Amino acid sequence: MNERNQIQPSRLRELREEMGLTQAALSRKVHAGQGGINQSAIAQVERGMTGFKAETLGEVADVLCTSTDYLLGRTDDPTPYSDVEEQVILVERDPERRDRLQRLFAAIGRLPDGQRREYLDMLIVLYRGVVTHENSV
Repeated sequence: MNERNQIQPSRLRELREEMGLTQAALSRKVHAGQGGINQSAIAQVERGMTGFKAETLGEVADVLCTSTDYLLGRTDDPTPYSDVEEQVILVERDPERRDRLQRLFAAIGRLPDGQRREYLDMLIVLYRGVVTHENSV
């Protein structure tokens, strides 16, 4: 089946722009090992003309550090996951930094729930700012 998911176009555009990505840059990051997807596909989704296949939707959410539910409009919380280990995988995929991040998230994971959520939210905002800065330099 070739079913496509209808996402909230404005959310895709806002998150992409927050990350400092052009449509073309986002299209290259999705299915990166397979050459990416067509930039015009991103443009069509942002105009509400079409949606993504399920596997593509998941990859787009990963690249934009959000959840598929947020892109689909099922939640207003853009935070991708609540599990600390999943945050490590999603927020930073650089193998050289993974060990340091895992130690940091493990320490945060030992905090009470409210404090943990606060720290994770701050780290996501910081990460998005770093990615935006790196892409603008």
